[in-house]
Amino acid sequence: MVRLLLEEPGTEAADADIFHDPRWIALIAPSILVSETAAAITKKFRRKEIRRESAMEAFRDWQTILGDRVFTIFPASDFVDAAFELSLRLHHPLHDCIYLALAQAQEAAIATCDSVLARKARELGIATELITA
Repeated sequence: MVRLLLEEPGTEAADADIFHDPRWIALIAPSILVSETAAAITKKFRRKEIRRESAMEAFRDWQTILGDRVFTIFPASDFVDAAFELSLRLHHPLHDCIYLALAQAQEAAIATCDSVLARKARELGIATELITA
C-alpha cells in the first residue's frame, strides 16, 4: 500500500494495477491494513528514506483513502483462526495469512508485491496479481 502513497520504485505499476484496472473495482482488506500502512510510512521516516513532510502527506493521503471508503475493511479478528492454521501450514507470517484467509472467505483475488506471498496464495487456489516495479 505504501507504494501508492509515496514515490518509490513500483509506484506507477501499483497505481495502474490497483486503481485503474477494472478487475479491481471492489477492494477489500483486513483491518490490520490500516495500522500496517501507517507503520510502514513511519518506518520509512525513521530510516531517513523520506522527510517528515512526505510522511505527513502520505499519512493524510492514507486517511483520505480510508475516509473515501476505497476499501471495504473487515475485522482482522474474524480471520485469525483461519490465518493461524494457514500460518502453520504454509510456514508463513500470521499477518500475511490474515489477508489470505480473508481472500479465501470472500472468494476474492489478492494483489501483492511479495512474490513469496503470491506463490503461497496461488498454492491455495487464490487468484493473485503480483505487482512488480
